[in-house]
Amino acid sequence: MLRRFSRGVALFALALALLPAAGRAQEASESFEREARKDFNQGRFKQAAVKFERAADAASDGQRRARMRVQEGWSHFNARAPKDAREALVAAFSAAPDLEVIPEFFSPEFVRLVDEVRLTARAAAPPPVDVAEILRMAKERLKDGQVEEVVHDLTYNVPRDKLGRDGAEILATALERQGKFAEAGRIRAGAGLEAKAPASSALSPPPAPRAASAPSTPPSPAAASGAPASGAPAAAPLPRPGPGIDYLALGHAALVRGDSANAQAAANRQLEIEPSSSEAYRILGEAYLLRSDKGLGEAHLKQSLRYNERN
Repeated sequence: MLRRFSRGVALFALALALLPAAGRAQEASESFEREARKDFNQGRFKQAAVKFERAADAASDGQRRARMRVQEGWSHFNARAPKDAREALVAAFSAAPDLEVIPEFFSPEFVRLVDEVRLTARAAAPPPVDVAEILRMAKERLKDGQVEEVVHDLTYNVPRDKLGRDGAEILATALERQGKFAEAGRIRAGAGLEAKAPASSALSPPPAPRAASAPSTPPSPAAASGAPASGAPAAAPLPRPGPGIDYLALGHAALVRGDSANAQAAANRQLEIEPSSSEAYRILGEAYLLRSDKGLGEAHLKQSLRYNERN
C-alpha cells in the first residue's frame, strides 16, 4: 500500500514539473482523487480520506474542493469516524454553500448527516458582503502597511472564489510581506497568476557600509540563512537567498508559530520537489496533531519513518 502511495506522489510531482501553475493544481487534485478512489474501492477508507483531503487542498475551483470534501466525509463515515466525517462536510459547505449532493451515491444515514450539516451551515452563514468595497479597503490598508488586517479580511470576509485576480494578487502580496511565501504561491496558482520570486531586498536588511581597508569576511551561518540577528524580534520565516526556497524550514517555522495550515502547505510543496522526503511527512504529521487529528497525524509520521527510521 505504501509503495503504491509513494508511486502516486511521484507521478504527482512529475505532473507539477510539466504543467503551468493553474494546470498543475488541477492535475494534482485529479491525481490524488484517482488514488483515493482506488483505496476506497479496496476498503482502505482512512487512506482514502487522507487523499480526498489532499485532492481538495490542491483544487483551484471551489465546487471541486467541496466535492472532494464530501468524498472525504464519506470515507470517514465508512471508517466509522463520524466526527471526522462531520468536519469534512462542514469544510465542504464552507467552500460551496450551494453544493448539490446526489443522495443516490450515498447511504441514507450519510445523507441525513449531509442535510443536518447543510442546515447548520446555512443558519450560520453570514450576510452577503460587498466584495468590491472590501477589496478597495484592502488596497488602502496594504499601502498603509496594515498587512494583518488585509490577510484577515480577504481570508475570512471574502469567499475564495469571489476574490478574483485582483483580490488574489492583493492577498498574495500581503502574505508575502508576512513571510508566507508558500501560501502566497498557492493563492496565485489558484487564480491563474504567475508566481513572483521574492525580491532580494526583502530577504535581509541592506548591509552596513564597510571601511575600505576592512578585509572581506564570509557571512555567518545565521545571516546566510536569513535568521534574525541576536536580540532582534522574531520574524516570519523567509526563503533562503538563491533560486530555491527551503520549504522544510518554512514548515518548521510555521509549526513553531502554531500555524498548521502553512506548515502543511510548505510540506506539500516539498513533497512536490522530493516525494520521499521523510522530514516533509514528519511536518505533515505534526501539523495534523496540532489540529488534534491523531489519526492523520500518526499516518503521516509512520510514512516519515518509512523513508527514514531515525527521524
